[in-house]
Amino acid sequence: MAEITGKGGSITFAGIVANVYSWNIDDAPDIHEKTDFADGANNYKTRMAGLNDWSATIEARYDSTNTADPGDSAALTLTIVSGSTYTGTAMLVSQAVNTPVDDLVTVTYNFVGNGALTRPA
Repeated sequence: MAEITGKGGSITFAGIVANVYSWNIDDAPDIHEKTDFADGANNYKTRMAGLNDWSATIEARYDSTNTADPGDSAALTLTIVSGSTYTGTAMLVSQAVNTPVDDLVTVTYNFVGNGALTRPA
C-alpha cells in the first residue's frame, strides 16, 4: 500500500459522534522475560510473547453532544481509509479535557480493548 494521509479516517463508539480529528491504536502482546543461566552467560536476555493486548486513544474538539463516559463499553471501530479498519469491543477508561486560554477546548478519550481485536485485512 502506498503512503496515505489520515483525512479518510473515522471512528465509531457509542456516545462519541462529533469533532474527532485524530486516533491511534497500540496493538502488542505481553512480553515475558524467560532468561535462564545459559542465556545469561551470553549477556543477553531472552523473551517470549504472551497474551495480546490493545488500547486506543481518540482526540476530539470538545462538543457537548459527545456523551460517552469512563466505564462505558461498546464496539469501537477505527478506520484508516475505507476498507482498512480495526474493530473490537473497548472500554473507555478515561477522558481528559484540555482548556487552553488561547485555543479550542479538546478532549482525549483513552480506551482498553476488552477481547479480540480484528485488524485490517
